Amino acid sequence: MPYLLFIPGGVFLLCGLAQFAFIKRIRAALAERHPDVWREMSVKAWFIDSAVATFARRGAKSLNDPDLNSSIDGLRVVYGVAIAAWLLMMAMLVAGVALPAKWVRSRPALDGPRASQASAREVRVVRGFQNEREPTL
Repeated sequence: MPYLLFIPGGVFLLCGLAQFAFIKRIRAALAERHPDVWREMSVKAWFIDSAVATFARRGAKSLNDPDLNSSIDGLRVVYGVAIAAWLLMMAMLVAGVALPAKWVRSRPALDGPRASQASAREVRVVRGFQNEREPTL
């Protein structure tokens, strides 16, 4: 079961790697076809990749460049898939679906005359006070 966690984790990793390719493509298109926008962005930003990502989220459609817009749409899809994969990964961890079996404590069926003894023993084990002598009924 813990291997299920690798599926959204791998998708998240692939989206992170694809992000670099899309940002590189957007950077090249800006530097080649819109040098004034590229110059303004590179002067203001400390980290150019984050400036390109912010530009892609906010004001990219105003340039009316179909190649640039298709790259930006691809980057937005990658961001959406990455967020969905991360949320799925966290939901699997919170729900306990992808936890190793030894981390999940299974509760035995308590029915019959020894149910009270079993539940009393379970309480002692959980609290850490396991006693060798069990009370008898």
